[in-house]
Amino acid sequence: MNIEKIRKKYLQKKKQIKNECEKKLKEIDFKFAVESRQFDIGDIIQDHGIKIQIAKIKWGYTSFSSDSPCCIYCGPILKKDNTPRKNGQQGCIYDVYATKI
Repeated sequence: MNIEKIRKKYLQKKKQIKNECEKKLKEIDFKFAVESRQFDIGDIIQDHGIKIQIAKIKWGYTSFSSDSPCCIYCGPILKKDNTPRKNGQQGCIYDVYATKI
């Protein structure tokens, strides 16, 4: 067998294993984020800048804590009286910054 064919086969196998590992790591990260979430859809939360009513929950990483994932809560930005703004603006708050109202 020629060395180029061997090398090609090696690189393909290596890529396949890497893809499988990345998929499993994402599954573990997702499970961790979901299990550690603090709030549910419908809850009103705030951070240092905005207040929202949770309509959707996603997951990701914060810039300072990229070693573990967290939930990202998204929904309409609320006014002081907890009603949505007239312009319908949406906002997102990371779990690590959120406090419940």
